[in-house]
Amino acid sequence: MSTWKRKDESDRSLFQFLCSECDLRKRIYLEREGWILLREDEPVCCNDCELQCALTTGELWGAGDGERFAVCAECAGYERCALKGRYFC
Repeated sequence: MSTWKRKDESDRSLFQFLCSECDLRKRIYLEREGWILLREDEPVCCNDCELQCALTTGELWGAGDGERFAVCAECAGYERCALKGRYFC
């Protein structure tokens, strides 16, 4: 996964953490908008994929293993998901 950084008007640092698929899709836009690629292959969760994650949108990360894995089994993006219902630091 790639890590991108950009400063906003208030000089605050903004970050994008993207999986390979999302990085390929957004790379041209990020470069055009002044984002700087800091690192590739970072072991982090993708911001874009996380926004579509049923565990995130349903606030189910605190649910038991059985419930989390059942929700993930229904997800169309399961195969490319880095987390697959598991917690990682």
